[in-house]
Amino acid sequence: MWGGGTRVDHPSGSGSYFAIDFNRSGDEGDIVVASAAGRVTVAGGGTYNTVIIDHGDGWTSRYLHMSVVLVTAGSYVEKGDDIGRVGDVGSVGARHLHYEQRLNGVLQPTSFHGVATGLTPVNTVKNPLIFTSQNCQPVVNPVVVTAGFYRVPDGTVYQVTGGAAYALSAAEYATLGSPVFTDVAADALEGFGTIPESGTFMRDPSTQTIYLIVGKTRYALNSEEYASLGRPPAADSAYRFIRKAPEAPVQGRAYVKTPTSDQVFQMIGGARYALSADEYATLGRPEVQVVPSGLIKRTTLEAPTTAVVMKSMSSGAIYQIVGGTRYELSNAEYVDLGNPPVYLAPSAFISRAPNTKVGGVLFLRSSANGQRYQVVDGVRYPLTDEEWAALGSPTTTKVPSGLLQRTASGAPNGPGLLRSVTTGALYQVLGGARFPLSDSDVAALDDPSFTDVPSLFLQKAPTGLPAGSWYVVNPATGDMYALVDGVKTALTPSEYEALGSPALVPVAPGWLAKIADA
Repeated sequence: MWGGGTRVDHPSGSGSYFAIDFNRSGDEGDIVVASAAGRVTVAGGGTYNTVIIDHGDGWTSRYLHMSVVLVTAGSYVEKGDDIGRVGDVGSVGARHLHYEQRLNGVLQPTSFHGVATGLTPVNTVKNPLIFTSQNCQPVVNPVVVTAGFYRVPDGTVYQVTGGAAYALSAAEYATLGSPVFTDVAADALEGFGTIPESGTFMRDPSTQTIYLIVGKTRYALNSEEYASLGRPPAADSAYRFIRKAPEAPVQGRAYVKTPTSDQVFQMIGGARYALSADEYATLGRPEVQVVPSGLIKRTTLEAPTTAVVMKSMSSGAIYQIVGGTRYELSNAEYVDLGNPPVYLAPSAFISRAPNTKVGGVLFLRSSANGQRYQVVDGVRYPLTDEEWAALGSPTTTKVPSGLLQRTASGAPNGPGLLRSVTTGALYQVLGGARFPLSDSDVAALDDPSFTDVPSLFLQKAPTGLPAGSWYVVNPATGDMYALVDGVKTALTPSEYEALGSPALVPVAPGWLAKIADA
């Protein structure tokens, strides 16, 4: 419980009692959380070590006197995110949290958990109102995880571990030993994620394999790795729950190091970066998770590839990373994207993503008009609602028009293997042309995976011969060719080596048979 008090001239000279001082016994160092989502505009400093959060539409909140500030200017916070700790900066010997809500710079009556406090001038610090916070939960070491089981009114039993909830099947519940559960209201599990938070240890009881969750991905620990981490408690969990976190390089953000080294790595968007001591200090010395070296080595990319927004801690510039390329956002573009969360990072890390055209297979959405696009190897195609639904309604990344312009319009260029989502027909695309694949062609290509695309997108590439220059190989025979504008020249192994052993594109034998020899 917290006491909330004020005074007529609080803050000094304002003539208003709307600001409030929160205080309780033993509150020094208590966590202060954001009252609503928004962008941090001021992060510490000044007489009172103030944090200001801009919530949009003219609304801001202010937090004063904190001993420690846990956010950086420009970062985006969600409601309930940690932003600092209660202290007495600027009010020595009188620790408390000074809190304000303002609209267009003018103090407004405060609310507590969405209800007006009803604070009046008589509620001084000696005669405070008493509030019970729903945010003050016991601090739990993120490495120590215990399983919890809860049943909702419809009879479904959920497992809650690491801040995530999973609905168990009857078989999964039995496999876990039919643990005791607690009956809860239907909405009691709202707000829980689907992937456990970093630092969660989970065990599959059927195999006894222990997994570590880091940055929304899972890592299977061997016995030596588990021992090196101190054998922390692991929650017996349904394997399908564990698999919610993919077995892949870290996709979110994490700070990690091994048990035997002090080198700290920043992991963002599937890439890793070794921080210098100065860079780590500039980032505010964030909490570091100790992980096996194998987990760090699994992240081999140097530049982020998944969609993230990063901010240079030296210049303050904000970049959107999409398809392995970076795009500098203007303030207006950042706002149009909805003020997404921003990861503060060294400029050297951000610059590893080239400032070039977008690559890979992506689904993007224009922040200007909401138009959805499928992008295949740098070529965009505007999707109708029906085409988007036929593709399985994939998640799209919202991007500004300027970033979309880094993709070309027109026919897919390749090299690639595409499948019509309408007919199921399979094609190979190379040099702006397409070739329908037979079953024997697919077998020769070793039954590869295909990218589903709308038929109209495929039809933009004419059937015919590839344009441009390519080095190709017949996967059935191993014969190599230099292919130039629809004419092929056979290469001997020595000729291929003399060219520097360039990358070879496997081309369907049926297509190669239609390409004339030089």
